[in-house]
Formats: sequence, structure tokens, C-alpha cells
Amino acid sequence: MKGSSNGTARVCIAFPVFAALLLTGSACQESLPPYRTPSEVFTLALRADQPDLHAVHRDLDDISMGKGGLGFSMDLRNVFDETLADTVREPLGELQIWSRDEPSVFMTIVLNRSDEIMTHAIQWDGFLIFSPGDSLRLAEVCRTWLDDRGRPVWTLAGEPVSENGRIRYPPVDMAARAWVQPFDRAPAVYSNTVLFRMFFSREAE
Repeated sequence: MKGSSNGTARVCIAFPVFAALLLTGSACQESLPPYRTPSEVFTLALRADQPDLHAVHRDLDDISMGKGGLGFSMDLRNVFDETLADTVREPLGELQIWSRDEPSVFMTIVLNRSDEIMTHAIQWDGFLIFSPGDSLRLAEVCRTWLDDRGRPVWTLAGEPVSENGRIRYPPVDMAARAWVQPFDRAPAVYSNTVLFRMFFSREAE
């Protein structure tokens, strides 16, 4: 963690520095105010990497082979006025996807340090120095389209129909949201909600 520009150390998130400040304060006969977690430290923006979310078509034959996923990216930004430095939590958070018509159909994808892309801010030992205004980008792909209980999402909206040599399922309205907590002593932050519509089909036998 960095101190302020006038040379006086300021309390921030990183625990080792906070402990050192307590020792220094007692030696100088000065008392520090009790630690308070800042109310707004991060923002988190979620996007689906798909041009048209009104009609996301996926082939069940591809899905059965681990293909045909839908990618999501998340930008975590430090909006606090201090540099934050600490070891990153593991896991970092979750990407949550659910049916808007059947909320019990819920998929959870765990976010880890390895999901960081492009920014490369997390060091090899899991340490992150997060200056004001810095962003950290995470990316995940939903591939299986089975909910947390193992139920296929494409069976939600009714019976499929045969059309032009393919079996087509009615559309399924979905939603996605993420949360991330990069440090143990920092609050978790939730993203916006992304809405999309899935169309599943497979080749007729």
C-alpha cells in the first residue's frame, strides 16, 4: 500500500501495513481511529460477448462436445481514492446465470485468479497492487447449459418442434450477474444484470 504524498501514512486495505501503523501509533502515544471498511471501493461492469443477445442460437450437438459457449467479461475498477494492495482472494467471486421464468434454474460459475485476461495485474504469487482508477478484467464462458442440479436449460420452455431437418426448442429468457470480492478486507461488489434469450436446436435424427 502506498502512503499519502506528505509522508504521513494513511490506513488502507492491506492488513500488514495496517498492523504496522498500529505499532507506530502506540510508540508515538497517538491513537488511530478504528478501522472502517470503505462503503464504495469498486465497481463491476458485466458484458456478454455476443452481438445480438435477443437471439443467441446454440447447437446442442456442439454443446455436447464442449463447444457453443457464451462468453462473459467483467471489468473490476478501483474507485477508491487510495492504492489498494493485498493478496487476492481465491475464489474471486461468481458469475451467476438463471432462467427469468424459472429462477430455480440457476447456474453458478466460480471466478478465479486464472480468469484474469489482458490486464495481467495479479502477480504470480496472487498479489495485486490496485491504484485508483485501475481496472482488472476477468472472462468466463458458459458452455454446458446445465443448471446447478444438472437439469438441461433447453427443456424449460416447452416441447421442441421439427423444422427443416432440425429439432428446435422454444426460446429461453435468461439473466446473468456477477459478484467479485478481490480482498478479504474489502467489500464484495455486484455487477449490472445482463439479459439474453437462448435458442437451442439439434439435428433431427
